[in-house]
Amino acid sequence: MKKQDHNELKDLLKDMPKPDVSKQKRNEIHHVIMNSNKKFPIKRFAAIFGAVAAGCLFFLLIFSSINTNNQQAAMHTYNDIVKGEISAINGATEDNLYSSSDQKIIESFHETIGSMNYKKTTQESSVFEKTITLYNNNNEIVTTMTFTGENIVSINGKQYKINENQLNQFTSLFFTEKYKTNTKKPSLKEQANKILTLLTNENMEALGNQVHPEKGLLFSPYVYVKSNATTFSQDEIPKLLQDNSVYEWGSQDGSGKPIKLTPSDYFDEYVNASFFSNADEVNVNNLKNRGTMLNNIHEVFPNAQTVEYYQNGKEELAWESLTLVFEEVDGSRKLVAIVHGEWTS
Repeated sequence: MKKQDHNELKDLLKDMPKPDVSKQKRNEIHHVIMNSNKKFPIKRFAAIFGAVAAGCLFFLLIFSSINTNNQQAAMHTYNDIVKGEISAINGATEDNLYSSSDQKIIESFHETIGSMNYKKTTQESSVFEKTITLYNNNNEIVTTMTFTGENIVSINGKQYKINENQLNQFTSLFFTEKYKTNTKKPSLKEQANKILTLLTNENMEALGNQVHPEKGLLFSPYVYVKSNATTFSQDEIPKLLQDNSVYEWGSQDGSGKPIKLTPSDYFDEYVNASFFSNADEVNVNNLKNRGTMLNNIHEVFPNAQTVEYYQNGKEELAWESLTLVFEEVDGSRKLVAIVHGEWTS
């Protein structure tokens, strides 16, 4: 190759865009291209062709780098998702409850579940249900993690793929006789089904026992829960359907007219629990955005556990849903909201 052509190729390579790779890697690419042209004498146009080929290689490297960065961005660490120190851990399987504030258990948690990578996914699973609830020094809930099998965990209403081997390392240590408590706790789905039956039978006395003692029970006619949503205390629930007062429950979608109904009429129109007794879908800790309205349940209740009953309608857009929202209080799961959903324009 002529010295003039060699210098022109070298200048062209200098002008090429620099991909997001190390300086060493760029130098290796430069070295390979220049050496190949030294070994094979070619005409000037071939040198230019080599520069073009080098440019293509640079762009491929850029694309590869961007793609790698996107894959890395999809991965999260435990600290990306969960904020706050933990001092105690409660656990639940379908049959038993577990609890510990042992420092060795907390260290094991951080070494296994706390050191995993979490990758967002839309995949669902219901192979099993193991729940871990984390508490801070003030006995406040930091977060609840629900493991459902097939490497899936639900945290704050979002699903992540995890390393189930690391999960098993922790559960084999924690879910043992040593940390088992005496009270059997129903699974989230079992408790939700029980409440759905209570609603269907209008057994308000028993429903009151399921309601959060401090927050009461909030009712929302749509999945976007407003800050002023109608809420009743636990003590008001047993006689709620006997209350003939007219309350404003929100605004109708589309017209914006206020929804003014007695509790009994509201139950008929916006709870209608019997309609969901054979729901087409029962989604545990997996809220889905349907239609055009934003579902903000986890913004209003950040530590909520949810069960959504979804029912198709006779027409494509005539679907409805009923979501039961729970929060932990003193080791028990209590109902804090009943949220109705339907297609909105």
